[in-house]
Amino acid sequence: MSETEIKNPHYLVLYDVMGIQNFIFSTNKLRDNLGSSTIVENILKEDLKNNVINSYDHLILDYKKYDNPSDFKLDDIEKDPIVIYIAGGNALLFFKDKERIKETTKKLTQQLVLKTGNLLSIAMACKKINPNDFLGDYDEIDRLIEKNKREKIQSMPLLGIAITKEEFSTGLPAQYCIKYADKPDLEYVSYSTILKRKSSYETTYEKKYLEDNEYIKDRKLKFKYKFPRNIDYLCQIEGQNDIAVIHIDGNDMGRKRKTFLEGKNYSQSLLKMNELSQKITNLFVETTKKTIYNIIEKLPKLKKEEIIDCVRKEKKKAINKINLPIRPLILNGDDITFISHGKLGIGFAEAFLKNLKKIQNDVEKKEDYQMDGKNLNFSGSAGVLIINTKFPFHRAYELSEALCKSAKTMGKAIEIKGKPGEAKKGNFIFTEGSWIDFHISHSTVNINLAETRNHRYNIIGKEVPDKLKVRYLRNQYEVTQYNLLWRPWCIPTTNGSFQFMNDHNWSDLLSLIERFKNKDNKWPKNKLIRFKKSFLETAERVDQFKLELERRELKIPEFSGSSNIWKDRKTPYFDALDLMDYYYQIY
Repeated sequence: MSETEIKNPHYLVLYDVMGIQNFIFSTNKLRDNLGSSTIVENILKEDLKNNVINSYDHLILDYKKYDNPSDFKLDDIEKDPIVIYIAGGNALLFFKDKERIKETTKKLTQQLVLKTGNLLSIAMACKKINPNDFLGDYDEIDRLIEKNKREKIQSMPLLGIAITKEEFSTGLPAQYCIKYADKPDLEYVSYSTILKRKSSYETTYEKKYLEDNEYIKDRKLKFKYKFPRNIDYLCQIEGQNDIAVIHIDGNDMGRKRKTFLEGKNYSQSLLKMNELSQKITNLFVETTKKTIYNIIEKLPKLKKEEIIDCVRKEKKKAINKINLPIRPLILNGDDITFISHGKLGIGFAEAFLKNLKKIQNDVEKKEDYQMDGKNLNFSGSAGVLIINTKFPFHRAYELSEALCKSAKTMGKAIEIKGKPGEAKKGNFIFTEGSWIDFHISHSTVNINLAETRNHRYNIIGKEVPDKLKVRYLRNQYEVTQYNLLWRPWCIPTTNGSFQFMNDHNWSDLLSLIERFKNKDNKWPKNKLIRFKKSFLETAERVDQFKLELERRELKIPEFSGSSNIWKDRKTPYFDALDLMDYYYQIY
């Protein structure tokens, strides 16, 4: 029977867990963040399978079980539901029985209440399938889930009354008190915090990314290190309190989906969605392992240069393992968040994005990241926020996410060069490059990224640069630009004819930093500080300082073949000066 002859209705259902960011980052206590992340990861991966659909004769789809994709036919499968994929807080399921959809949604909602204290909720979209158009169905269900998320009223747990004690960090009613051996006072915590603390000990990150890391050949090293469980244990030198929040996300999943699913029938499309999801998840797991190994390789040099002190905070304790200067917080498919030593965040993001490319090009592993004989050519974007440890964690995550979005938008705004007439038409093409945006704040005060950049990084005496407005098909992209910011920067990942704006090449930024640091250029530390400070004053002050440098025979390093400070009312030099103390190569 062909799929066009299916008579009984079938349904595509998408679940999306809401409130993840606020749930994980509601406190600056790292162990609570870890527990929250573990709960979120298990809600769909474990609870959906073990506590929700376990009573049904269901199927967890796995493309590897089908040597020939045509062997998978929906009409031949009696199991209901079929789990197509679970990744990044989302789950896509295929149902035959509409009543099972209602029962599954009800059970899943109950699990969220039990496992999170009603701090997470579920959004659901359901669509009766068109057997001839999976891509159309998926686009529609994706649109519906976004609409339902906007319209859904987020429920909250019951709050206390005037005589009940509140938890200090969240304001929720305290239901438990905890006495720690190393602290004199009792800690009063809510029900949700107790759940987080218990789950924090269930994290499998050490086993998965250290003990089972095939890049770490020395068995002793696999068990020598651990991920810190306290924000103060990120190997900071005494007196330093900077940390980095790194958010990384895959680029342009919609286009990848269309590339590999177009022309497939419904059964094959579901199988290909499963394959694409698994391969992307495996790629990001592999990249994480490789990048963590890169950090372990660099530890001796970082210690020697007194960048890190991995045992400072715990040296009075009898510990068997040494803290690493980084901690994974969210690892959901291509949606990843780390927290690290402040001076290593940029280098870690760079290493991750370069490894993302390198692993896909590895001859031995290349077939693992191909579909239908075509390379995935997957790229990513990173947002790195460097802040004080006292900065509110939930805002730190939101800002790192905003930086990642800024990098991603810039990556979509790449002009086609060398194609006659296209530039004049204002047409643009998606790049296969990976992009990085970053922000450094020494304040503990909550900030708004757009307002801060507009106020701090536009200079008196210079007109504000024009917004970069680009279009691709029906989509319009707008990138706000600032006098002092050249960022985001591009790490190219393709060798094709359409590459990237050469002016935004990451290697050019690193070259600029290196020439500032080079002793042969005779740039003393105080001159670098004054040069950076002049940018934060006026354009006239920058010009005056440049003349002073010329009188002292100090040359400004060239950028893209020119030593002109300004280009199109922007400068790349402030980015280089801003990163002087915050870039250490990991890759």
